[in-house]
Amino acid sequence: MSLFKLITAKRFGEFCQIYEENAAFCNQNPEFSDLLPKNYILALMGDKRYSRVIDVCCEEIFKNDNRISGPDRSSAYNYIACSIAKMELNMPDAIDTLYKGRNAVYQDISRTELFCIMYYEAVMLNDEKAKKQSLDLLEARLKNKKELSYEFASAQFITGRYTKEQLMERISSIPPVLSERYQAKALFYIAVKEYERGNIKEYMDLLYDIENLYYRQPFIMIEWEYILSVICRDKEE
Repeated sequence: MSLFKLITAKRFGEFCQIYEENAAFCNQNPEFSDLLPKNYILALMGDKRYSRVIDVCCEEIFKNDNRISGPDRSSAYNYIACSIAKMELNMPDAIDTLYKGRNAVYQDISRTELFCIMYYEAVMLNDEKAKKQSLDLLEARLKNKKELSYEFASAQFITGRYTKEQLMERISSIPPVLSERYQAKALFYIAVKEYERGNIKEYMDLLYDIENLYYRQPFIMIEWEYILSVICRDKEE
């Protein structure tokens, strides 16, 4: 079994322990090829070790910012994870951390994921200024684009270009595995909109729908929206 399967099986503590003991051998032994900082951060998040998530993300950001030579390897992944962890620890700069990652070199194909998550955080924190900022940033990403692929679907829904029915229709033809991943994203942002309207029952039902997707396709674990759905569900139960 690949070590990453420990994460998809929600055996987060086991993966973290193996990483902490063997990460130095990642490039020397194929058995340890999954021991990457990105996977460690995901496992730490699943294990709710938020302070450690922040430490690792800050280390990765610092290493890139202080690179003596070579190309910029900044990743939105580190800013997103750090922001989510800060929000869970009630730290006041969670949204600011996301904003700092807006120009990271490595992002999702549409370069909208970070701003979608910013919208979620703004809704949960009832921060109208941050909500407007996230919508403005998403609008800027979508501007002057005529043919948009499914990678933009959640952003189009958040900004009001799609109804929830149009959103689900847009991702309905995606191949298996990828389909479940994008369904999880779509359902999560539909849930966020329901929460924003005060419809808590509908919000919770949608979060459970995302969990049901996990049992069909555990690989959706790699999507931040799945991780966030678990965090949100745990708070309400």
